[in-house]
Amino acid sequence: MSGRVLKACLAVAFLVTLRMAGWGPSALAQVGVEAAKPGTPCACPVITRDGDRIRSACPWPTGRVETAVILLEKVTPSNVLLARPFDYDLVVKNLTPCPLNDVVVIEHLPPTLEFKRAIPKESSLTANDIKWSLGQLKGHESKVINVTVVPKTTGPLTTCADVFYKMEICMAVTVDQPKIELSKTGPAEVILCDPISVKLVVTNTGTGVAKNVKIRDMVPDGLTTSDGRRVAEFEAGDIPAGESKHFSLVLKPERTGKFDNRAVATGEPDLTAEASMSTIVRQPVLDISKTASRQKVYLGQNVVFSITVANKGDAPAKDTVIKDVVPAGSSFQAASDGGQLSQNTVTWNIGTLRPDESKKVTLTVRGDEITKVMNTATAEAVCAAPVSASAPTEFAGIPAVLLEVIDIEDPVPLGENVTYVIEATNQGSAIDRNIKIVAIFEPNHQYVSSIGATLGAYDANAHSITFDPFPGLLPKAKAFWRVTTKAVKAGDVRIKVIMTTEMTTRPVEETEATHFYE
Repeated sequence: MSGRVLKACLAVAFLVTLRMAGWGPSALAQVGVEAAKPGTPCACPVITRDGDRIRSACPWPTGRVETAVILLEKVTPSNVLLARPFDYDLVVKNLTPCPLNDVVVIEHLPPTLEFKRAIPKESSLTANDIKWSLGQLKGHESKVINVTVVPKTTGPLTTCADVFYKMEICMAVTVDQPKIELSKTGPAEVILCDPISVKLVVTNTGTGVAKNVKIRDMVPDGLTTSDGRRVAEFEAGDIPAGESKHFSLVLKPERTGKFDNRAVATGEPDLTAEASMSTIVRQPVLDISKTASRQKVYLGQNVVFSITVANKGDAPAKDTVIKDVVPAGSSFQAASDGGQLSQNTVTWNIGTLRPDESKKVTLTVRGDEITKVMNTATAEAVCAAPVSASAPTEFAGIPAVLLEVIDIEDPVPLGENVTYVIEATNQGSAIDRNIKIVAIFEPNHQYVSSIGATLGAYDANAHSITFDPFPGLLPKAKAFWRVTTKAVKAGDVRIKVIMTTEMTTRPVEETEATHFYE
């Protein structure tokens, strides 16, 4: 919008006219030098005389300097000579402390005046209209235009001036465009028993307020929130420009694999953003095997158990521990790789097993008691399922039956009896069964009687006595038999005892000599 003001028209013969642009011809009025008095509300122009010069002034738009915006003054001589040049001034002053833009002054000359020049130089000259584009008037700034003209006729001459300035009413309206961005961060890898800590950050990177912002996180199959949900939602509310809101989410893996987790943020008006992250869930998987150096060992001998633990998973097996209980009936002898015995259990702390890595340890024990055992070792690690493996071993004994035959009386006179004691002693570590005793006499003997651990049957033709089998002789146990004969013929006489057992592959023979005399 622009304001246009015709401030003052001054006749050389003391005639002044005022015209306001847009008011039309009816707004023009001719007044004498005794015009409206200064200070009269809306009185414009105010004409004063200063010696031989006449000053016409108009403060626009109120007519009062105190409340007006712009002042236009015209200062002319009161009398001039025909055909002689004369000067007059146009003064434009900004009455406000604020700048006025695009200020334009137009001087309208009658045909009876010839324009010669102006300082500053005019911007344009059209017919008898002279235009000055003064640009901006700073607060309380004044500019003076000096005009030189030549009168062509005598009598009253009238010149009129207009002043224009650009009047603007401005209102600043901020145009906002909020924009949201969503970031989502978390670990690239975890093991199955670890939580997945997720950070969500929604930021208003635009201008203005992003209203009613919400975040929705769609948890993929195989993961859940810490409270078992498949969807996590957050209310971010209103977010001013340049600000962010932070949220945390803890997810629990249910299985191994790669999981792509996507979240979407929405807001008003029509705002949306999304972010994704991928997490690989891994797990150590232990495998254990166990072997015995011998499936059967005899008492007093050692057996070595070899235990191998491997990580078959895709994550390190941290804090891997192997345990093996010393079997009943045996005693601990040694453990490899720093294995420690405590309360009959050997423990190996082997640390971390990387994927596809294995570790072998050994346990050495001695067989102390006859028994069959199934020795079991276990292994466990952080986030790995415990595993176990067994190896059977028999701790066996060896029977060793000693046969002894002694005569209680020696020498023996004819007609007297002699008693032979037969003793079987198991010096071994295992029971021996079906111990059979057969005693064979020379003809110098006459069978009298027999007693002992089992009953005996005498065979006169063979000059022998055969005892029923003794069912089982325990380790360190003894069995006795007594045979009594009569000396019937003098000489160096022998009795032979033959023993067979379940464990012996050949008969054991023992001979006792007795001297029969007359």
